Parts: sequence; C-alpha cells; structure tokens
Amino acid sequence: MTVAAKNRGLRVRPPPGTRVRFTGYFLAATGQHRGGEGGKRFTVVACSCGCETGDVVAVDEPLDTSSGYDDIPPERRPRWRHIALGNLEIVGGSPK
Repeated sequence: MTVAAKNRGLRVRPPPGTRVRFTGYFLAATGQHRGGEGGKRFTVVACSCGCETGDVVAVDEPLDTSSGYDDIPPERRPRWRHIALGNLEIVGGSPK
C-alpha cells in the first residue's frame, strides 16, 4: 500500500450522528461518480451487531436482509448498511 492510499478516507471511527459521504477516490475507482451513490450523505448510527471493533461503520440506510442472510436468525441480522471507514469522509471536512 502506498503512502497516498493510507491517507484516503477515515482512519478513526466517527461518533454516532456524524454526517459522512463516500470519498471521491472511492467513487472514481468504482465508476460511481455519475450514479446515485455519489450524491448520498449518511449519518453514522450506533449498531448492536458488533461492528464497533472492525474497520466498518453503520450508517442510517436500512439494509435489505430479505436474501443472503438465511443462515442468520432474523433478530441477529444487521439492520443498517455498513461501509468501510477508508471509503468515507466527513461532510464539510477538509478534502484529502
């Protein structure tokens, strides 16, 4: 990993209530600049799934668990969309 790659996105988990969005680098690398993901803004939410110990953060977009989660009991399925910290930046923060 290059030095520049280490400086992209968030490295520290923001507290719940923080407004975030995808980084321009992530959107360009995945070809989503012209899609709906580029305009989305999310609010970080507290999550009970145990993601607080990983490199992801739960955001206020409900997660569709109707398929692909058959091996997890309904009460333990994640409720919110989770996004890697390195793909997010704080809305209104200084650009990287």
